[in-house]
Amino acid sequence: MSEIKVMMFGASRSGKTSILASMYNKRIEITKYGFTLRDRTNEKGEQDSLLDSVNGMKNLLEYGGKCPRMGALTGTRGVFDYTLELEYSLYKDINPTTLTFIDVAGEFFNQKHEKFNDVCKLVKDCQILIVAVDTPALLLAKAK
Repeated sequence: MSEIKVMMFGASRSGKTSILASMYNKRIEITKYGFTLRDRTNEKGEQDSLLDSVNGMKNLLEYGGKCPRMGALTGTRGVFDYTLELEYSLYKDINPTTLTFIDVAGEFFNQKHEKFNDVCKLVKDCQILIVAVDTPALLLAKAK
């Protein structure tokens, strides 16, 4: 089985986990092309799955910001690995690919943070970087 590591990169509260959860929420779309995507993250029960993040976002939108489960969207604390298995079901002789998404607290990208060097090592092991840019926050910061 091959593995692709993807780092979610961006400032604190820029939407890294939200982007990842949104992509995962579109997993049904790929079935029409013969792909299956399974979330293997919670098999050990150590952390929430991406589906938990999707449901938290849906609740927030449904309740207009007054969501009783708002805690699900408070921002990433630490480093989380989300493990997804991508399988091409039309050809059984092709092995599934493991996609490991590494979601890091935005504060860890600050050079002064004690975890910065650890995060740099993680970045070097990744084949893909997805950058989350919180454009409204940038505009507000520039206006100050």
